[in-house]
Amino acid sequence: MCGRVTLLTPPERLASCFGAVPVEIRRWSPRYNVAPGADLFGVVDPRSGPLPAVVRSGSVDAGTGRGEGGGAGEEPAGVPATPHRPVELRSFRWGVRLPGGPGRAAGRLVHNARSETVASRQLFATAYRHHRIVVPVDGFFEWERRGKERQPYYFVRHDGDPLALAGLWVDTPSTGGGPVAGGEDPATAEDIPACVVVTAGASADMAGVHDRMPVILERDGWEAWLDPGTAPDDLAYLLGQYSPAGVLVHHPVDRRMGATRVDDPGVIEPLAGLTAPAEGTSLVGPFAGPLGRKPPSTGPAVDAPTLF
Repeated sequence: MCGRVTLLTPPERLASCFGAVPVEIRRWSPRYNVAPGADLFGVVDPRSGPLPAVVRSGSVDAGTGRGEGGGAGEEPAGVPATPHRPVELRSFRWGVRLPGGPGRAAGRLVHNARSETVASRQLFATAYRHHRIVVPVDGFFEWERRGKERQPYYFVRHDGDPLALAGLWVDTPSTGGGPVAGGEDPATAEDIPACVVVTAGASADMAGVHDRMPVILERDGWEAWLDPGTAPDDLAYLLGQYSPAGVLVHHPVDRRMGATRVDDPGVIEPLAGLTAPAEGTSLVGPFAGPLGRKPPSTGPAVDAPTLF
């Protein structure tokens, strides 16, 4: 599963990395412990269909790409010329409320879609066919069971670049009523499209920690994932080719990150005195950079994004 992520890269840089135009980006600040119910960014191909418009103070103007209050900056240079509109970076609310009705699941916030059933499950089948997105995050957390206790670990790309997670946007209210964990109260926030992250069985990089993980796409994969014309068989292939071994590194972190109210740089710091499971790759040790990121490059300084 995938239930906590970090959003540390500014939206204008994410837009540049993905060759996207920022559209209606809500206010942004670095987030170290993002839980379902809060805002995520999503890269979407506008050919997949119109999304509900959301314009509020601090959002990016759809015409200029300029924002305020931490929103994205000007349209990034180098957006590839294509026969269609370039992809867009938008704000989404993480999680879909199950419809009301009898049963214990009614009203539950669903934030993941299993790759094994996403094409057939009624809640996600239409989104899988027509409303696919890429969810950029800097890292995600997962918990290892140690007897009666659970130890959280923080996972990032080995090169320190943002992760491109396979996701869906769903044409249904995103939160319903009540307070939102890790985000705003929906009573004071405009509704925005809901999204979920697609998960699959764990790769070797997750060994010893958890048996599920988000589907991580490389560039050729996320371009095909976003393309509305990609055939269903090719989509299934993408979901089966996610995250080859060696893409992720991880380290243990303090259990206080389990509380959604805790959102500070300390929650991603390596936990002293505890090593990662031997089966996985770990950032703990002399090669760990600040905040668990890659060490400074010894090569020439490059100001351009290095995601791909």
